[in-house]
Amino acid sequence: MKYCLKCKKEFSDNDLFCDECGGKLKLKTISEKKSIWKKLFLIFAITILVIGAISTFFLITKRTDISRVNIYDLKNDIEQNFKYNEIRVNKGEMSEEGIQEIGVKKAYVGAISDLNEEEIGSILIGNSENIQNTKDILLKDGYIEDITKVSFKLRGNTITKYYSEYSVSYLFSIKNYIFIINILQNKENYAMKIAKDYLKKYK
Repeated sequence: MKYCLKCKKEFSDNDLFCDECGGKLKLKTISEKKSIWKKLFLIFAITILVIGAISTFFLITKRTDISRVNIYDLKNDIEQNFKYNEIRVNKGEMSEEGIQEIGVKKAYVGAISDLNEEEIGSILIGNSENIQNTKDILLKDGYIEDITKVSFKLRGNTITKYYSEYSVSYLFSIKNYIFIINILQNKENYAMKIAKDYLKKYK
């Protein structure tokens, strides 16, 4: 089989000149055929890798609708699934009746401790039909000390940090679930990690 060096078109062995540019045709050697197949294989392999990377990215970043899980799943996340180097969350208490005074139907409260088993904070997760009302009660009745307040966005959710003298409270919600992470200020990075983990997993 012959081909045109300029147009890259293929012709039969009987043809002498290219019908596009008039150039003289050249016989295609075995090495050139192998080179073309290598290029095609390389293009195919790169395409497969790109498709795989894109698929993996979407699988990793896909978030679960939090309305499809229950508070026990959220409890298992912080106690077992999420991994941290310098802290652990001890098995906390579940309340099926919730905490009526703050408008929470079901609640989980866990203690956050360092590796020496010294308690450095706590986490509360509650299911509320009126998240804003629950937040208002928490601030009004002093459940959260509001000396200095800072708000920021993370994955489309608003996180509000409330600083007291020694601790900081992270308050945020995902649909009908409210999260309050209270921790010593020198361990604040773990409050951020916990918040990020929940907001990365749920929407």
